Amino acid sequence: LDYINTEIAIPDTVLLAMGVPAMTFAGWFVDRTKHYKALININGVLSVLLMVAFIFVLKRGNQLALVTLVCGALGTTLSAIQPVMLELAAQVTYPASEEVSAGVLYCIIQISGLSF
Repeated sequence: LDYINTEIAIPDTVLLAMGVPAMTFAGWFVDRTKHYKALININGVLSVLLMVAFIFVLKRGNQLALVTLVCGALGTTLSAIQPVMLELAAQVTYPASEEVSAGVLYCIIQISGLSF
């Protein structure tokens, strides 16, 4: 691929910029409706579809605008899962504090990231 460093920073910035409002909205939505499972399922399916789309967009070659668009959508779906999973973990492990359940969840994520 023929992208230079400044071009690669654009999709990454869009991914992060789209993730913050998505996290805020997902946290607010789950707090109001308690539809954890539905939001996790929808985001999971959308994330997989967008990852497949991202692979195909990268194989097309120099399509920076399309890569940026897919990265923005990925930032929206992938980032929105985080507060939902943390809230669900706190609900499932109720007698334990939220900090413990979040710490264990992050530890498992780090271990699985190292193994794959």
